[in-house]
Amino acid sequence: MDFTARGDSASRPTRRWRPSPTDVALALAAAAYGVGDSLVHPASGLLTGRPEWAALVAGLVGLLVLWRRRFTRSVSAVVLVAHVLCYAPGALAVMIYTLAGLYRRPAQLAAVGLSALAAETAASELAGAGPDLVHGVPFVAAPLVMGLYVATRQRLIDTMRERAAALESRQALLEGRAKAEERTRIARELHDVVGHRVSHVVLAAGALQVGAGRGAEWVREEAEHIRSAGVQALVELRDILGVLTYPERGGTAPMEPTPTVADLDALVADCRRLGMDITLDRRGPLDALPAATQLAVYRVLQEAFTNALRHAPGAAVTAEVTNDGPAVRILVANGVATESPADDLPSAGHGLLGLAERLRLLGGTFEAGPRRDGGFRVRAGIPHDPARTEPSGPHAPPESSLDQSHDRR
Repeated sequence: MDFTARGDSASRPTRRWRPSPTDVALALAAAAYGVGDSLVHPASGLLTGRPEWAALVAGLVGLLVLWRRRFTRSVSAVVLVAHVLCYAPGALAVMIYTLAGLYRRPAQLAAVGLSALAAETAASELAGAGPDLVHGVPFVAAPLVMGLYVATRQRLIDTMRERAAALESRQALLEGRAKAEERTRIARELHDVVGHRVSHVVLAAGALQVGAGRGAEWVREEAEHIRSAGVQALVELRDILGVLTYPERGGTAPMEPTPTVADLDALVADCRRLGMDITLDRRGPLDALPAATQLAVYRVLQEAFTNALRHAPGAAVTAEVTNDGPAVRILVANGVATESPADDLPSAGHGLLGLAERLRLLGGTFEAGPRRDGGFRVRAGIPHDPARTEPSGPHAPPESSLDQSHDRR
């Protein structure tokens, strides 16, 4: 710390100053030591032979060090002059200790030590005792080294505290980010697992209402389909909630199998049962793909089929899943709706966004948007060996391609 920044209080903001108990104790000790030394020892600088005046000046200077932190330069100068006048070792030692704590540069510390040693030597010369470096050097070096040690130790402690606070703050930020990402992931899973199933239930119930006159057998089949879809939705919801609450229940997390490409036929069958015209074309081996890749393939087709069912009822849907390179390519397209969409179905509008985020974390690509003929198209690429990365450039899905407000996807 530069000594020039520790000057008198004229340049500092005005505030009430109160000395600490430690400063008061040091000032009283310096004053008492100066008075006693002046009365006991005959050599007292320029005031040698006048012990009463020497004791008075030494006592006042000892009390003056109480303000050494507020008026550093002024008090330091007065103490040096007073030491030459009356030999005030207590006050000088306190000032050396204080200045050693304020300075960091070797040149500054050397200046403090040489100034104090010069005042000590001058006092001895004026008292007629001659220079006494054997006594003077240790007298100056002891408080200088002690002040430097204490200040350095305090700076290290302060640095460690700042680093600990910064680490705690960073840890809190990371925890908050992790919690937010986990909430997003859970919401995405709820949408993928439960939202699509419930959408099928609602649409099947609407079909049952419209086609109630098609016969009792058809009504029973549709009712059974609605019941089984509802039960399956409850089971999947229970599994997700079980993952979140199993530590409190003292059990283990459910280990239900996740959907794979083998479940695509069942997915297509469910959609066809609701009246969809779907053509699924699979090219290349898919069963040997990693589990994460197969789950992503299933989720892409599930989202695309459900969106077509909700927003383009009656339109033909074609899906291609191709595995002929380092990644699985998916293309789902549907035509223009031939029936009125179900406008009363609630939608958060995050299906495609969540799907794009899922593929981004796997290092894949995703694109969704309208076609020139009024239909809609979903295109995705999923690597064979997915890794949780933060892709950029071509791997990051463009935000504009996911804005489906005009087609309600």
